[in-house]
Amino acid sequence: MARVVCIPARDEADELVALMVEQMLERMGCQVVTMPATPGDGLSGAEGDIAQVVFISAFCRFATGKARSLCKSLRRSDPQRKIILGLWGNASDVAKARDRVAPASADIVVGSLREAESCFANTDRPGPVGGQTSPSSELARSVTAADL
Repeated sequence: MARVVCIPARDEADELVALMVEQMLERMGCQVVTMPATPGDGLSGAEGDIAQVVFISAFCRFATGKARSLCKSLRRSDPQRKIILGLWGNASDVAKARDRVAPASADIVVGSLREAESCFANTDRPGPVGGQTSPSSELARSVTAADL
């Protein structure tokens, strides 16, 4: 399974959901590390070297700008790494934030834990299928190493 680093975009609320994602992914067999909610670029050191996937956790109303900045920074540092952005909030906030952030280099944008789970279900490594930036039934298909 994938090696994943979960990064809270801004604060302890983002970190709490990142820890929930970590627990879910560990039950699915992924190797997961969650970074603490601290200032900085969010990913450095050994975690950055081993991560195949970065999962950024952000509440829409408070951390969308920081999440967008993290996506851009992570994309610059490793264009091949998969970036999944979890945007938490009510459906209309998530839809608006998804439109603003997705073009900023997130491969997949999810709005619920169920959608996050579907990115990893039945796959060795998550990734968008056909260049999609939001989850769909196709994301549940197996993704080969060539897709990374």
